[in-house]
Amino acid sequence: MRYHTTKPQGGVLPFRFSFTNLFIGAVVLWLLGFLLSRIHMMHHAYNVLLQKQEDERWLLTQCKNDTFYHNMKQHSKLCDDAAARQHDILILAALRETIDKTYFCGYDPCSDFLDSLLTWVLGRGLITCLVLGGVLLTLPTIFFPLLRQYMNVMADQRVQQLYNMPYGATQYITSHPWTDLQQHPSHNKWE
Repeated sequence: MRYHTTKPQGGVLPFRFSFTNLFIGAVVLWLLGFLLSRIHMMHHAYNVLLQKQEDERWLLTQCKNDTFYHNMKQHSKLCDDAAARQHDILILAALRETIDKTYFCGYDPCSDFLDSLLTWVLGRGLITCLVLGGVLLTLPTIFFPLLRQYMNVMADQRVQQLYNMPYGATQYITSHPWTDLQQHPSHNKWE
């Protein structure tokens, strides 16, 4: 006979928590954030290129005048570049700029990141790292004895509740047979 599985109400399978699902969710969120940041970079690059193209329209109208073009002499390349950029497809140029500015380490090249990290470490970061390392090395020697003491107290209280004092501390103190021995001075062998 086959096993029959029942679907939960609503026909939706329940979501089970696992570290695999957590990892996949984190990767999906990271990819979504990366994609959104690149779309934003592309939109910004498109707007900058559009503004630059609009700013160069005056230059193009002046470059069509032969006297202006010949008066520029060695700077006539400026007119040629403006005319070439006027025929660019802005969306593709923005995409090219976005790809050129996409780095593994974020918005800046990894070499800039490593250079700033090295500058910080050689400046004041070395002392900070040494102090932080010392604190992290000595923290277990302080923390674990306190944790062990706390756990021992909690275990003693639990044992007292379960076995020695099920009816409360006052009942245990008043009914215990050794409480009478502590009150009589004749049983005290040190006196």
